[in-house]
Amino acid sequence: MDFKNKKIGILGLGVAGKSAAKWLKKKGATIIPIDDGKKGHFLNYPVKSSRDISDKDLDLIDLIVVSPGIKPSHQLIKKAKKNSIPVVGELYLASSIWKGPLIGVTGTNGKTTTTLLTSHILSKLGVKNVVAGNISPPLFDLMDKNSDDTCAVLEISSFQLTYFPKTNLLDLKRPRFKAAVCLNVAPDHLDWHRDLKEYQEAKLKIFSFQNSNDFSVIGRGIEPFVKNLNSQTFFLKELVNSIKNEVLNLTVDNRLECYDLSSWLEKYKGKHNLDNLISAIICARSLSSEKEAIEKAFIDFQLPEHRLEFVQQIDGVSFINDSKATNIHALKAAINALKNNIILIAGGRGKGEDFNELIEFLKELNSKRPIIKAAIFIGEEAKALFNLFKDELTLCKIVNGGDGNLVMKEAVKLAFSLAKHGDKVLLSPACASFDLYNSYKQRGKAFKKAVMQLRRQK
Repeated sequence: MDFKNKKIGILGLGVAGKSAAKWLKKKGATIIPIDDGKKGHFLNYPVKSSRDISDKDLDLIDLIVVSPGIKPSHQLIKKAKKNSIPVVGELYLASSIWKGPLIGVTGTNGKTTTTLLTSHILSKLGVKNVVAGNISPPLFDLMDKNSDDTCAVLEISSFQLTYFPKTNLLDLKRPRFKAAVCLNVAPDHLDWHRDLKEYQEAKLKIFSFQNSNDFSVIGRGIEPFVKNLNSQTFFLKELVNSIKNEVLNLTVDNRLECYDLSSWLEKYKGKHNLDNLISAIICARSLSSEKEAIEKAFIDFQLPEHRLEFVQQIDGVSFINDSKATNIHALKAAINALKNNIILIAGGRGKGEDFNELIEFLKELNSKRPIIKAAIFIGEEAKALFNLFKDELTLCKIVNGGDGNLVMKEAVKLAFSLAKHGDKVLLSPACASFDLYNSYKQRGKAFKKAVMQLRRQK
């Protein structure tokens, strides 16, 4: 599509929206910045509120590009669709422009690890690639690397996939994912999506942008909802269950390939980490047939920070930072990976999930063996979590009052006082961080700081 002299509305001036606007302006488009929370100018254009955009204004707009996080119920999006103005997400637009192969990774949990691992393997294979999308930076920031032989490995959120239209708009090239992954779908972002069904439909939309030469990776529990794919399809549950003697058996193009996973299994526990690895192997395999090189490429990969990250051991007590666990599904994965002797620190700002699901999960596990010895709850959901868990766990405490650093310091101190040699203090909040912290990263750093302070005091 030639953007010269096109009038393009940019709805939402976050990082992604600004990136799209800057690139489009360079291509000769006239930008109309729209943001209900900002005033002033951007790129020398006046920033408008959506309320200031009339039907007459819409008639002059060729395309509206939406930033992640803007809900489909937004008044301007409804008005645009009513007036037949095309609406796309910034990542959809960037993907439609990208010249090289695309690999897309989505799912409730594990997206970042799988995306980074895929990029790591491709780099070891000598395949030029960039990482972008939900993981940042926006793909528009990397357009100077846009070439036929450079793969874009994209972490894609449900927010972004919501604005991947299934029908062609204007004369945009339809994005196509050489490999597409949906790792899992569990309740999350229900404060944004209308319900779980809408959230799931957004995630599974990724497979609509493939053909028979592409690879699709289907996560656990979503098999019944994925139908009529014409790509090569791989089911994670089947692949994990087929592993024998730490060897993965993968059938590609009707040929069996065997991958030695022993180096990975030695470092990383939990089926979720296996799901991430297998997905990354398949993504890399979609661009390379060098089986032996792929097998060697993941040996030196390190998991990203704040994901079951071992921090320190003090007097035989291990401290583990899983601050990225912002929903129940992620906390369950952490518990399954650590298995027992857990002192849990959880809580924060809820995301519309039903915590009774976690109670049922713990009842089932605790019927076999004690898993969580004690729990400490922080943040806005602390009282609600305490009331739910107090009858299921022997010991529950609430730590609140003060800023995020102080709350975490007291929570870590209390957790250590309750722990014995061989126990694991696990920060796995199952909640967003925005009540006490700017991000899950800041929350994880507060945990690590508190642990190191505790160590210096010993």
